Amino acid sequence: MQPPDEPCPDISRFETLLNDNWNERKRLIEDEFSLRSEVQLALQNGESREALEKARSRGNACRASLSRNDEEYLTLVESWVSESFAEPS
Repeated sequence: MQPPDEPCPDISRFETLLNDNWNERKRLIEDEFSLRSEVQLALQNGESREALEKARSRGNACRASLSRNDEEYLTLVESWVSESFAEPS
């Protein structure tokens, strides 16, 4: 904890970035769920291999975006901690 005579760092930028990150994550998770449902439905309906591969490819891209989102989240948290607990110069 910081002593009371030191000003608190402005964390509003991090809060906004974290909110944006969480909103993107929510959208990506919803997209991934839809894509999984699409693949399952395509399998049940006996759709072509090409249609299945396209859906699976979009699912893989979505999971890659989720992975990138995770990395961005960790970087944001690490930056917030570094700034909040930086040693005064």
